[in-house]
Amino acid sequence: MRICVLATGDAVSNPRITALARSLRMVGHEVAIVAGGKPAAGDGDDLFRVPTRIPVGGGVLGGVLRRVQPKGLRRRSFHRRLVRRAVTLNPQLIYPTTASTVPLADAVARATGAAVAGDPRFAPGGDHDIVRLALVDDQLSTSPAGPGASFHTSGDDRDRWQPVPGRYAGRKVVIAYRRTPTTPARYLHAALVRAGIDVTHVTDTLDWDELDPDNAAVVIVESPYPALAATGTRGRIPTLLWAHHGEHRTAAHLRLVSRYGVDAVLLAHSWHLAHRYPVPVHRFPFGIATELLDDSVSWGRRGFDVGFVGYIPPTSDGRYDFRVQAIDALRAALPDGHVVAASDVPPEEMAAIYADAKVVFNEGGTRHHPITMRVFEAIGSGAALLTEDSPGLEQLFTPRAHYRTLRPEKIVTDVAAMLADPTTGEMAAAATRHAAGHHTYDHRVDELLAIADAISPGELWGPGAPT
Repeated sequence: MRICVLATGDAVSNPRITALARSLRMVGHEVAIVAGGKPAAGDGDDLFRVPTRIPVGGGVLGGVLRRVQPKGLRRRSFHRRLVRRAVTLNPQLIYPTTASTVPLADAVARATGAAVAGDPRFAPGGDHDIVRLALVDDQLSTSPAGPGASFHTSGDDRDRWQPVPGRYAGRKVVIAYRRTPTTPARYLHAALVRAGIDVTHVTDTLDWDELDPDNAAVVIVESPYPALAATGTRGRIPTLLWAHHGEHRTAAHLRLVSRYGVDAVLLAHSWHLAHRYPVPVHRFPFGIATELLDDSVSWGRRGFDVGFVGYIPPTSDGRYDFRVQAIDALRAALPDGHVVAASDVPPEEMAAIYADAKVVFNEGGTRHHPITMRVFEAIGSGAALLTEDSPGLEQLFTPRAHYRTLRPEKIVTDVAAMLADPTTGEMAAAATRHAAGHHTYDHRVDELLAIADAISPGELWGPGAPT
């Protein structure tokens, strides 16, 4: 794609901007930087500087005119010229580098039809935001290296199915992750075993020379950190990276892709980031951990109204302020003991909380746009889900039929309405039935092997594959 990185300051001296442009070029995009400042010797053909003041040049008159310009007029003039310069490049995607450049990127997008890729901490890029457009535009949700599988897209019309235990007996898979109680890798691992697969679990160092070449795949899970070391010579086994996070971890994901010579990336969510990767990207969400979650308690007989399990900061940290405010507001509005919120508890305790909650609310903070594990944990437990409008969630579940969309300013009102609505329990049960036929980790095993079997190992790396 033609990508424009838009900055008001001196982009050349900003390592964050230069690193972004470099990583986009390495993937294969045509990248230009439009930034403030005077042209300088050594500027490349892909750097376009726009003077912050006009007229440009020496002379007494020019100096006087620049000095007497009101600050607001000067800024508006500068911004208009930045936009005009960016428009001449006819970009397909625009990266605003600060919150103040989002409106400028949106102006360029309106003139060119480009998409806008902003930081989650910025205001959304209007109707041109790639976060939403990528869900319906194949180019914006595809790596330059080629498309991924068609799972979990608008065209995914697979019927419900129930994977049979032992169905892949005789096949082998390597899964590499550090063992912790909360890593989702443990659930995929368990599903691989249930499918009859001979699983090798690597927990510290991935030694390519020790791996059986008959393995169907090597699945490397991005977290927890630190990343596993790799030794030996990269073999011809299809190698996949399962990435759980979004924008704030993309740079780390790119390093892991290079370190392991990954053939494809499995993104749990944030599918608008596919264009950042040098290998095909496949949609590979979290799933229902059937061995952990319990939906046996009927909705009307559950012990309390609202459950939430996740990090709850003791003081404001800017990332999770809403969840703290929401918990406080719900506790103030509902009777004592009707809201159970827990932080830093083992998965078994989380499962017990959700199994007895009528409503679970979900939000993923401000660092990225996740479809969190909490979505699947709530639905798999038979609770009614009230969730933020996570991009792509509507391609996994059906709004209103399977969940309600969270309105932050009205969370107390919306929870009260769900509790009073006699159809809320039916919605929760419908979501659980849908998940049981589409979104267990047993289903993810089928998807994983379909992806691995379609890969030509090492094809994208050639003789220079990482070792």
